[in-house]
Amino acid sequence: PSFRLAPDLVTYTTLISGLLDAGKPSAAKGILDVMQRANIEPNSYVYSLLIADLAKRASKDAMASAEAMIRQMIKARVKPTAITWTALASGYFRANMVQEGLETMKRARSKGVEMTRVSYNMVLRSILYSESVGAQELERVLRGQSRHAERASGTLTDTGAALLLLRTMIDNHVEPDVDTWFITLDGLSRQGKWN
Repeated sequence: PSFRLAPDLVTYTTLISGLLDAGKPSAAKGILDVMQRANIEPNSYVYSLLIADLAKRASKDAMASAEAMIRQMIKARVKPTAITWTALASGYFRANMVQEGLETMKRARSKGVEMTRVSYNMVLRSILYSESVGAQELERVLRGQSRHAERASGTLTDTGAALLLLRTMIDNHVEPDVDTWFITLDGLSRQGKWN
């Protein structure tokens, strides 16, 4: 018997996810094209899968492709979510493109997307485990987001930036979890700073 079944959004999403898990990103991108030709519009989850995969590669070329994917997403009138922006920012931090990562977070906020606990944890980790994260860059991005940012004066250290971010997280009603506290305490411990 013929059931005349046709692939739908769930079918294509599962296929894309499987291809990415199998390390076949070109084939996954090809499926995106097949979906669009079949008049099945990808949703934010599909785009976020592809952007997260690009971000894992942590290279300038991969991040340029991820930015192109964001533009394609917006052109298709699909709104990037917190997951999308976090994946993009994470890729920038992994690629040691700190300014771009911070600007991505700023762009997300300008689009009305609030940072999640995962986003905050990612940035905390970058500040406390990377020598390249600029505390002043972070302060500039956070200024106006936290009542504590206005009290910060002079040059922040990386420790000060991490604590400012933690305060901002709490001010924005994002509850720190075990990972947040571990990242903060372990990072401060590695720097020999307990005050």
